[in-house]
Amino acid sequence: MFFSFFIALAAQAVGLAELPPDCLRGVGQRLVPEDLQALKCTEKAIQKSLIGTSCGEYSRVERSFQALQSQRTWGEGAVVSFSSMQELRDFLCDPRARGLRQLSMNFRCNLSFEGFLHLNKLVDLHSLTLMKQCCDKKEDDVLSQALVRLQGVCLIKLTINRDMVTDGGLGGLWGLSTLTTLNLSDNTVGNNGFNIIVDIFYDKELKKLYLCSCGVTCVSQIVRLKKLTHVDLTNNAIQNQGVAYVTDLPELVQLKLCRCGITALTAFKSMSFLKELCLSSNAIGDRGARRLREIFSNSQLTRLFLAQCDIRHGFRDIAQLFMLSYIDLSANAIGDEGAICLVDNLPLSTIIHLCNCRVQNIDNIYKERLINNGYVTLLPPENRMNFYELCRFAASSWRDSWGAFVSALGCARPELTD
Repeated sequence: MFFSFFIALAAQAVGLAELPPDCLRGVGQRLVPEDLQALKCTEKAIQKSLIGTSCGEYSRVERSFQALQSQRTWGEGAVVSFSSMQELRDFLCDPRARGLRQLSMNFRCNLSFEGFLHLNKLVDLHSLTLMKQCCDKKEDDVLSQALVRLQGVCLIKLTINRDMVTDGGLGGLWGLSTLTTLNLSDNTVGNNGFNIIVDIFYDKELKKLYLCSCGVTCVSQIVRLKKLTHVDLTNNAIQNQGVAYVTDLPELVQLKLCRCGITALTAFKSMSFLKELCLSSNAIGDRGARRLREIFSNSQLTRLFLAQCDIRHGFRDIAQLFMLSYIDLSANAIGDEGAICLVDNLPLSTIIHLCNCRVQNIDNIYKERLINNGYVTLLPPENRMNFYELCRFAASSWRDSWGAFVSALGCARPELTD
């Protein structure tokens, strides 16, 4: 079931191998032992690649504080779980913590400010992720005071995982003037919290802002963050009027606006530096596709995500974006005509995803050429959506652990041969 193609694609995504021309098996063919061996090799290679090259011996495998204590050194990065605030205090006071540059903390207990008192001792810390196993209550006051303890630290990246903070806990960000990346996805930030973020960082060096599913509906103030290069507002109902404000950012390189209630792109402005645009799950239709051609026909855009956008005939406009190296038109009813048009016009090196696009009756010789080139993903109807998710996971940068990949693999588990 195209499993060997997925393995090769995964390897290519982490720079481990070139995509072989015969990496695809016939439709419906079962997994063979060679695939299993390739999967094991890919797993080891990906695990090896996840040992941070920029932060020394950094393993992304979560360890309890007790397990971490048995190690002689902690390197420059760690993922640690704490069952009590006392463990956190002991961790921060340990001399081995001084050299940490990347730290993820997963709390399996209620938070208290006393546990964070020595957070300012991590003077070399550049990246911090805060997670909580059970978020039965918001602890804004504690988090706000904890962030204040970081004011003497040259922190570059801060991630606060889901349901840990609301707009009331963002006051502690005022002292983090060195922050360039802020990720508050899946937290109840709201419009008030969004405006607080803008007020704090409008004259700072913030470049990457990730606010997926944060309840933001008004983004008119985002134009004050003129240094932003990466913005992710997925699953926030900013609708058509919000597009005009976001596209006013002059240095934007990556923009993600999935499921934002966008139905028209008339307010969409040209962005000279934009390289990746994601508008999936917005009903922009054929008019939206035409507008994208008008804006980006001569641009630096290389990756375009338009899955489930109600596009039927707009493939003709997309086919004129010759600079694209990756296009996702999955779940759009473009049919056989659309598939042929895209492949005939876009460069051979362009990766095209056409899952669940009603592609059924392409000539066998033509279809075989597409499959052997490895540039088009064509799947039988019963496997399209499952494999679509896997391909998107593999083709994107490997930011998550191998464990997340295995979890994704469970949605389309292939059948093994004897």
